[in-house]
Amino acid sequence: MTESPAFIQHALRHRDLLQEYCDISVKLLLSDTDADRISDILTMAETDPMLSFLIDEIDHILAHLYRLIDDSETERTQRQLQQTLNQNWLDQTLLNIANRLQDPQTNSLSQSPQERHQSIR
Repeated sequence: MTESPAFIQHALRHRDLLQEYCDISVKLLLSDTDADRISDILTMAETDPMLSFLIDEIDHILAHLYRLIDDSETERTQRQLQQTLNQNWLDQTLLNIANRLQDPQTNSLSQSPQERHQSIR
């Protein structure tokens, strides 16, 4: 995946801030100053969608590094989501076909290809 120049520029503009966020995030114990600084950074991210996205990505990477994410559980959830999406797509497609078959004006499914071609003219 190739990142856009705007994405890279934005990430570079926040590099020091993101590095500070990472440094504080991996500490076992936070001082009051650290907690306040994390709060400040997250407040900035509330009004900057790209900063928010980058922080989310940092959190995701750190969660993998510290084995806080169970990859097998993630894969299982993704499979379930894909099955649900596939079933919903199929259900919607079948409903659309049924509706088209019931509506004489859009009932092109029951017409032969020649009849459909003539009705278009």
